[in-house]
Amino acid sequence: MSIRDQFAHYLADYQPNPALDEVENEPASAYLRRATLDGLRKFDPNAYLHGFASFRLFGEHFKSGLFDAHAADIYSLIDREIRAAVPAELSKDLNFGFRAIQQGSVVLPLEPFGAAVADEDELPGALPSPLESALVRISDIHDAVEAGPDHLDTMTAELAKRLRLLIESLDRADAGLEIMLSRTDGSERRSSLTRRGRENGRRIFARKVETKTEIMAGVLTAVEIDDEFAKIEIRPGKRKKTISIARVPSDLAKRDIKWDVPLRILVRTEQSSDRFEAQKHVEHQFIRLVGHDEPLPLEVGTSS
Repeated sequence: MSIRDQFAHYLADYQPNPALDEVENEPASAYLRRATLDGLRKFDPNAYLHGFASFRLFGEHFKSGLFDAHAADIYSLIDREIRAAVPAELSKDLNFGFRAIQQGSVVLPLEPFGAAVADEDELPGALPSPLESALVRISDIHDAVEAGPDHLDTMTAELAKRLRLLIESLDRADAGLEIMLSRTDGSERRSSLTRRGRENGRRIFARKVETKTEIMAGVLTAVEIDDEFAKIEIRPGKRKKTISIARVPSDLAKRDIKWDVPLRILVRTEQSSDRFEAQKHVEHQFIRLVGHDEPLPLEVGTSS
């Protein structure tokens, strides 16, 4: 029960300040939390309030409040996004989760979390924990995506990848995500990814494709034949890493591509990436075999 509900008889004739209309009332208003913290810090500079956060999945799919496979997939991706928002050496040490699912859309309240308190040899004070900092970071990112493609600042490739996967998962469920955060300093944040944010996200992560034609040379190491096309792998020189070449006509792969014979293959190389280079993908597509006595085609590079 909220503080307002517990003491409703004191508020019968009270008109609240309009500036406080949007504060949360569970577990207490942001105003009361800040006032409490200011009082506590007069006695202990390291004092802080426990933080609270929850994720709300909304949309037609989640109206019943059922935590299903879509919700599980989205929560798993949120978990990975949070971990990608902190330095790699701290990611594995983050410990958070939820114990209850609230009805009315799907609301996942996290376990309360604390702050990082200064050591004895440091200036007194409490700072946000890595978990709280990560929640603030992804809230900022979600708000930036919601505002539009031009509002998003730089991200690490890993964090951009996690954001892209989360947006794709929300798309599959046609759902929105709201993060509600009460911070350890008494302030609060709400951020949302709605349908508009998901559309902005698709534009943000649109891939740019670069194409070039080049010669790949090496010895055949693997063949995978499908109905119409085959995929082959060749090893250039003495290097261990092989090169995969797709869209080889199956009849040609069976008839003309020999084992233990040096091959020269003209390919179309497509390299695609988003603005954060979080979706970099390279594919070599077969064009034709090139004979060893045949001059190299004009404007073609080589790879060996």
